[in-house]
Amino acid sequence: MISNISLVRINSVGIYYISKLSHSFTYIDSIIIDTPICIKEYHLKINNSKFIDERLQRVILFMTYLEKIWINWSENDKSYIDFYLLKSNINEEINKINKIISRKKI
Repeated sequence: MISNISLVRINSVGIYYISKLSHSFTYIDSIIIDTPICIKEYHLKINNSKFIDERLQRVILFMTYLEKIWINWSENDKSYIDFYLLKSNINEEINKINKIISRKKI
């Protein structure tokens, strides 16, 4: 548990995961299937899909689920990642993808 540790050291791969990869729609979309969803309401709604519009909605729902979990974490465990920056970056990517999709539908 992190709460029992006073210092944590991260290597370059860990920095890449936290600062770059975790802020990517494709990464979040790919980890959803391996993430246990412990709140039944979200577990029932987060489904596998091959269609991009459904995958975008799934990531939005997953980020909402993660935010609900994040709010309940202790402040000490939140110091190494800015969840709201991550969520904002994911939302920006989703908006860009939606714009591309809407252009192709015309």
